[in-house]
Amino acid sequence: MSKQYKLFIDETGHPHQNDRSKHFVLVGIIIQDGHQEALKIKADQLRFKYWDRTNIVLHSEEIGKRKGEFAIFQNQPQLGAKFERQFLQFLSTVPILVTTGVVDKVRAYRVGWKEETIINKTNSAVLLDYLAFLYAQDRAHGRVVYEASTSRRDSLYLNAFYTLASPNWQRVNPDFQGVREVLTSVTFANKLNDDIEIQLADIFSYAAICKYHRDNGTKIFATNSYEAKLIKILEKKLLVKPVSMTNPTKKKYYRKVQGTTILPPYNKKQTKKKKTV
Repeated sequence: MSKQYKLFIDETGHPHQNDRSKHFVLVGIIIQDGHQEALKIKADQLRFKYWDRTNIVLHSEEIGKRKGEFAIFQNQPQLGAKFERQFLQFLSTVPILVTTGVVDKVRAYRVGWKEETIINKTNSAVLLDYLAFLYAQDRAHGRVVYEASTSRRDSLYLNAFYTLASPNWQRVNPDFQGVREVLTSVTFANKLNDDIEIQLADIFSYAAICKYHRDNGTKIFATNSYEAKLIKILEKKLLVKPVSMTNPTKKKYYRKVQGTTILPPYNKKQTKKKKTV
């Protein structure tokens, strides 16, 4: 029987040029169906320990700034440090894989991208990683769940599925035949669903932005900082080819996986120039 997976996708930032966000990020959380209940139980146990209830949204900005529900830690630094340790331990042990698309909006608009281009590029990057992963699992079956956004953006996300499922795309990409048999559904969920996977996507969106800044040298995070620890966990969870993999068919598909896609991509001239600064 084929394995069943879900990909939960959430966005951070806004693709519009005039929005104050400097990045637009899509994060996909991949989880096997049989692991969802255990993940929810672990998350509920953590939340109940500190709030005596489980309807707490794990939102990255509020955790980092001790706002909203996390304001309880402002005047209790020891309790806040304890929560952070246990929260990071929770993230380290969750049975998920992560794929990310990060857009530097300044560079994107400088090269002539539009809002739709940003959405399409990041969405395609995340979906292609997921599709390659499914094919590497002997064509496992996968579903996609987006956190609902605006009707315009949701329609663009849906169109990306139809593009991958079209015969024209599969003729250009002959390794991916029968996409409709592998990607079996695309749905949209609002925040009221309280999906822990969507909340994890938000958490790792912040980690992806921090990793982008660290890798290109625009920010330095102290080794013991929350951000540095979060980046380390993200890098362990990123979808990459397993080191011990020898199966040639699986390797063929894993070679197509990016894990983290930085957009727009740096060309060779940009990379060389950056190194000499």
